[in-house]
Amino acid sequence: MQSNTKAAALLKRAKHSSMLGTVVALLIVVVVMSIASDTFFTSSNLVNLIRQGSVLAVVAIGQTYVIISGGIDLSVAPLISLSTVITASLVTNNGIPWGAAAVAAILACTLCGTLNGSIITYIKIPPIIATLATTMAYQGICLLYTNGYGINLPTGNQLTALLGRGRLLGIPVAGLVMVAMYIIFFIVLKYTKTGRVTYGLGGNAEAVRLSGVSTARYSVQVYAISGLLAGVAGVMLTARLNSGHSYNGDGFDMDSIAAAVLGGVSVSGGTGSLWGTLLGVFILTMITNGLNMINLNTYIQMIIKGLIIVAAIGFGSIRTHKK
Repeated sequence: MQSNTKAAALLKRAKHSSMLGTVVALLIVVVVMSIASDTFFTSSNLVNLIRQGSVLAVVAIGQTYVIISGGIDLSVAPLISLSTVITASLVTNNGIPWGAAAVAAILACTLCGTLNGSIITYIKIPPIIATLATTMAYQGICLLYTNGYGINLPTGNQLTALLGRGRLLGIPVAGLVMVAMYIIFFIVLKYTKTGRVTYGLGGNAEAVRLSGVSTARYSVQVYAISGLLAGVAGVMLTARLNSGHSYNGDGFDMDSIAAAVLGGVSVSGGTGSLWGTLLGVFILTMITNGLNMINLNTYIQMIIKGLIIVAAIGFGSIRTHKK
């Protein structure tokens, strides 16, 4: 009798879990893609999935923070591009060690994220408008910085060898960086004041303010975190592509939003988890990977991906209104 009661309680919790639909969707994608391609579950493709998904996974952490806080960040795409061109330029054109170049790129993106948060918080411009405006500005900076050209890393450079192609115990180093980022920012979101206030901003910002917390400081902070992680993702993408370009980050804005919403993050803020976002990332990555493996037309892939993003955001909105 007691075991039946526990089972019923677990089932009830599962039904109300924001991640239940994500897990089901992931299982469906795995089954469909494994049927569609007999090479989907090969070790080489699994390594490829980790490398492909790691960049999106990292930038999606920052997007998750922002959406939980009740905002949106459309500027992550040009910030990733900015990170790639700064990293590649400093290494190739200035001979700076890749570690220092990576730090410079990440700091620049963190500063841009802080600017986003300041505009939204202090000038009171809605997040979608503010980050759309800064998207254009940051894209312009990338193009001005490179004159519209790509910057290739030197042959045999350490960044590509370590972060782009390197493995540790058979696991891609990029995947290990991804896991490290998730553990660090999960701890911050779950067990620190920053995390509690981030949820509070999305759930009831006025209540947070009345409790004596500086909402302005934390509102800026979530966008700084998003900028920082876009910078990290950009360094990882530079290593993978062996180059920097003003349009390397294209698509990561919508993909990161879709991954977060697919993972159960509420579009109106206040609820969600990083582990759900990670599942959402690999749903999108597996779909893209599988469609490429069956040689589906690129334009059709774009249509499918667009429909998935609409469905993800629409489902998240419906789920929020039902609560």
